[in-house]
Amino acid sequence: MTALLSPDFVLRLTPGAVPDVIDSGLWTADGLPQSFLFTRSPSSIHISDDGRYIIFVSGEYVQDSNDGSSTIAEILGGFRKDGTAHFQTLSGSWRVVIVDTADLAVWIATDRFGAQRVCYSLQDDGVFMASDRAEIVAGLGSDTASLDPTSLFQYFFFHCIPSPATAFRKVSSLGPATYLHLSDTLTTEHYWSPTFSL
Repeated sequence: MTALLSPDFVLRLTPGAVPDVIDSGLWTADGLPQSFLFTRSPSSIHISDDGRYIIFVSGEYVQDSNDGSSTIAEILGGFRKDGTAHFQTLSGSWRVVIVDTADLAVWIATDRFGAQRVCYSLQDDGVFMASDRAEIVAGLGSDTASLDPTSLFQYFFFHCIPSPATAFRKVSSLGPATYLHLSDTLTTEHYWSPTFSL
């Protein structure tokens, strides 16, 4: 089954398995390994020199402390130095996926306004994540996600589904300025909040 619109990334993590990186054109759910990171943009992936970290970045991003340009390796270096606090230094419309292959941990973050959406689902046979595409996450794994009547009501009445809800049960989306951390448990936290002053 091939999706008509290929997502920027799809990630499946299963306990104890390091994800394979798949960087080929169109997304297909056929014949995939137990754990994988799919991207249609191979230039958006960087693997650290020691092989411990895999980072994927999409969108338009700039590090605030930089001269206006950033490389994926610089973002990974900042994350290794400052942890999730480094996400505060990124401006623009972006999403970041960082996989620690040694500790089998994942961090996914969205920009301050949530323009680059990430959908995810925690199921019995793994964690599934994808950019922008809740229906792809809903179709993966052993738990079949059905449409959520409350979300559909919100969409038809208010013309939107507020985050973290999606049109599907068991599928959530990250809100603005939020990161997801998955190791033994899955947690989400805000890395930035606006300050208002006169």
